[in-house]
Amino acid sequence: GCAESTSFLRLDWSPDGTMFTTAHAKNNTFPVAACVIRGASTVDAEFVGHRREVTCARFLQRILLINGRRRCLLAIGSKDRTLSLWLTSPRQPLCVVNDFFASGILDMSWCLNDDNGLITLGICSPDGACAFIIFNKDELGTPLTRPEMAKFYSDMYKVNMSIPTKAITNGTPMTNGNGHSHHVPPSTTVKATLANQTERRLGDGRRCIKPLCIDTHTAAPPSTTATTISKAPSPPR
Repeated sequence: GCAESTSFLRLDWSPDGTMFTTAHAKNNTFPVAACVIRGASTVDAEFVGHRREVTCARFLQRILLINGRRRCLLAIGSKDRTLSLWLTSPRQPLCVVNDFFASGILDMSWCLNDDNGLITLGICSPDGACAFIIFNKDELGTPLTRPEMAKFYSDMYKVNMSIPTKAITNGTPMTNGNGHSHHVPPSTTVKATLANQTERRLGDGRRCIKPLCIDTHTAAPPSTTATTISKAPSPPR
């Protein structure tokens, strides 16, 4: 079973939310990555070609526009040190890299730079080795922008997926009310109360100050049971 041969299994959802791809699936005795359809619990496709257990499946979380069609990009890694890239709808292999690491492939992660359109795939191995593969949009396709992805989700799932804009402030302090800040004058109650404090000297020279209630116009009740002891210089002998 999986527990006997694979410690970690990385499955992933497709960016359109219609399916997820599992690790460590098998077709008879051959290792595959199986795609399970959302809501149906049926296997729609199997990605084959790996000689040992599939440990990781990662989708690029943006839909690619290739020749006018929307397609999803999937990376699959396995214990046989093989990396494969696939397109879905329909299923089509892009490339296969054998002996990628000295050990197997443990995990992968996609990164998309919206400024220059570069797509990076980060890959790591159980022995600590890491690698990065950088693609441009001419090699894989044009990723949909965030507003385009939001519109796609809104059209497909009939929900509002609008991207909130960042709030812009001009440095004015934010207030609760009419927007006018209030200046609170310093209270003179503290100075008057300090003059009425009761203090006594302990035998070892330390001062013992009896706490008093100070009105701070807050809801928290003052404490009247604790005693504050502060360290003072020893009296001259």
